[in-house]
Amino acid sequence: MRTVAFRFPVLALLVALAGATAWAKGGAPTKTWQGAAGADWAVAGNWNPNGIPDGTNPVVINVGATPVLSDDRSCKKITNNGTLTINTGITLTLAGGGNPYIGGTGTITTNGTGKVQVTGNGDPDDLMFNDTCSIGNFILNDALNQRFTITNGKTVTCTGSFTITSGKIKVGNATGAATLDLNGALTVATGGTLMAADGGGGAISVTGNWTIDGSWQCGAGTTVTIDGSSTQTLDTDRTDAGATTADFFNLTISNSATFVANANSEFEIAGTLTINAGKTLTVQDTFDPDGALTFSGADGVLRLEGAINNDASELGTAFTPATG
Repeated sequence: MRTVAFRFPVLALLVALAGATAWAKGGAPTKTWQGAAGADWAVAGNWNPNGIPDGTNPVVINVGATPVLSDDRSCKKITNNGTLTINTGITLTLAGGGNPYIGGTGTITTNGTGKVQVTGNGDPDDLMFNDTCSIGNFILNDALNQRFTITNGKTVTCTGSFTITSGKIKVGNATGAATLDLNGALTVATGGTLMAADGGGGAISVTGNWTIDGSWQCGAGTTVTIDGSSTQTLDTDRTDAGATTADFFNLTISNSATFVANANSEFEIAGTLTINAGKTLTVQDTFDPDGALTFSGADGVLRLEGAINNDASELGTAFTPATG
């Protein structure tokens, strides 16, 4: 009897170990929002399976769901088809791994200084966004310096600030365009990179200041639109200045802006510079036009406060003055 009694605990232990091994191989479970106990993200009973997500759990928020984040939390990645609210001063960190990091067509609202931060740990060319969606304040802070992509044909709207501290974000690729619509400021720090694919015809618009101290690869066919409501600043003191890419391919000035002088680059346009009616672009740095200059409507102004780097092979391609 002693032998039989001894074997049962051993068998139970082996079964438990086998189960733990299978769990580890499958990874942490996906946590799906249920909202059974209210709107608070940090309540275990609001999730299925029960328990607050951590940096190992993928998170799913379905249509109609409205969770609220009131303290700093993390998850592996998120598929959001509902409305997630992040309160001021609070950070949701996506610890990374698997595609996409931010999926779904829902809205992430960040109140005040609330933000979504991606720390990476994924593979090169992982998708950052795979669908048309809206997000508030966003930061990429990827120590591995991986490249993340916005899927072709999709529009990502950022209703706050968009910051790349480290890592790379690519808007579309050569086979299709994506759109990044920034209703706030763009900042690319010295360790960050913003890319737009050659030939993709991607679009980036920004209503705040455009500040790039890192790398900016504009891509042939890419159009950047400056369309805020008060005078904007364009500052491309790039770490890759002097490389083959210009400061902009196509640039449309739909709001008055100033391109500030800096030590590392000049104001170079590879495609078409368009200044809309009644708007002023002030260039404090050297102006280097390699393509066309168009004034769309009356009273558009290009004010040059620096030198002009131009030869017969450049701005002679096209000049369209204002009409009307």
